[in-house]
Amino acid sequence: MQHTNKGGVEGTGTCRAAWRPLTSGETRMPSERPYPGQLWKHDSAHVIVVALHPNTITYEFLSGGQSVTQSLGVFLAVFTRLRR
Repeated sequence: MQHTNKGGVEGTGTCRAAWRPLTSGETRMPSERPYPGQLWKHDSAHVIVVALHPNTITYEFLSGGQSVTQSLGVFLAVFTRLRR
């Protein structure tokens, strides 16, 4: 991406593609984005988010401290935020 002398940005055509309608089989990611220190759960497993990158997340199980890094999309499809 490069800035032009006129204040615009070149190479932004790919951004518009991200706003296309969903096709069959696609799902929308939850609007809530995890952040480090936040607690999430899946069934009886509770985890704490330790790192977040654009496409991956690292979390630790509260029961044993095992650290896992996986796709952010997979995490959001499986885990829900633990609310107190």
